[in-house]
Amino acid sequence: MEFLFLLASVIAVIGIAFVSSKMMTRLSESKLDENLIQKEQTKFFISSAIVEIVPIVLIVVAFASLENSTLSTGAVYISIGLMVIVWLTVLAKVFMKGQETVQSVEENYKQQVKGVVFISLAFLSGIPLASIFMLFNL
Repeated sequence: MEFLFLLASVIAVIGIAFVSSKMMTRLSESKLDENLIQKEQTKFFISSAIVEIVPIVLIVVAFASLENSTLSTGAVYISIGLMVIVWLTVLAKVFMKGQETVQSVEENYKQQVKGVVFISLAFLSGIPLASIFMLFNL
């Protein structure tokens, strides 16, 4: 069951990274204005919510199944290790893509785009952190 937490985290991280990267590409290639940034942010929120449906279901199923199973300490640490590796790797890639996007936009929109980048990093971190804390508390 501990590998369901890993699967949920990998699905969430890769899905949100894809959605975030797509958003940042559109922001860097477009002529920015307030409405476009808000529109892209709204698309990102909706897409992220859709991506997180499957990971949340997997976490609920894994947590509900923990009652009936015995967990191996080694498997828990392997799951956490792999989760951290995937999460930090994708986090670094999204951060670098965000920095490129911030550098490519006009000066008066840099702060708003930085905010969008940090929001996407926070969304990217939610499921992995929840999974890690759940596995540590078993």
